[in-house]
Amino acid sequence: MPTMNDRRAPRSRLAYRIVNQADDRAEILIYDEIGYDPFFDVGIAAEDLVRDLSEIEASQIDVRINSIGGVVFEGVAIYNALARHPAHVDVYIDGIAASIASVIAMAGDRIHIAANAHVMIHNPHGVVWGEAADMRKMADTLDKIRGSLVGTYARRTGQPAEKIEAWMDAETWFNAEEAVEFGFADEIVEGGEIDARIAACLTSYRNVPPALAALIEARAADTPEPEREPEPEPEPDQIEPNAPAGPGDELIRLAATVERTLYMTAVL
Repeated sequence: MPTMNDRRAPRSRLAYRIVNQADDRAEILIYDEIGYDPFFDVGIAAEDLVRDLSEIEASQIDVRINSIGGVVFEGVAIYNALARHPAHVDVYIDGIAASIASVIAMAGDRIHIAANAHVMIHNPHGVVWGEAADMRKMADTLDKIRGSLVGTYARRTGQPAEKIEAWMDAETWFNAEEAVEFGFADEIVEGGEIDARIAACLTSYRNVPPALAALIEARAADTPEPEREPEPEPEPDQIEPNAPAGPGDELIRLAATVERTLYMTAVL
């Protein structure tokens, strides 16, 4: 039975989803910013996810990430909850694991990254109001937080702390090949496998457009897409002069739905 953080009635969508599957597996979808923002009504609250995670009894947990990051301590709490869970945790970076979301990814016993996905690491940011002493105190605090994040990356990747620090100073982006080379992931997963996992996940979710589910399931199975009724040819007087050839309205709408559903991400 799915466990979802739907306690906040005003929310327009679910920030994350946990699906308990039949084969002693559970799947967590993290496709949002880390940390709940009540003003914009977006983001994943660590309190909700960690509570639901504690109720999972499956021996295998698959965590799928497509997140630009967010609040450091919220992400650290999620990382620690995944790391201490007795299940074997596989992390799949489907799109991007940036900022604190990349730290969450480090909780995986094995980390898989899509061939066209990315990892980004950088120094923690902070805002302070006050006099010079307050500014200096905040700088010292950020250095301490940075040190703990460096330790997390270094333990998982095997890279020296000095190299991690230099990457964070430069706000470094890693493509899939670089992520594997430097230890931020263990293997590259090709698109077909990602499609298969998304298709399996979609069957457990509510409110998925049937056309979208059919398209992804067809791609995942490497089978032809479902046949559609051919669109009637327009009458000659209905064709705009010099109109460019292109997909029908239905295909355009479907493409937009796919983009909104699978690639909800942004760059800070």
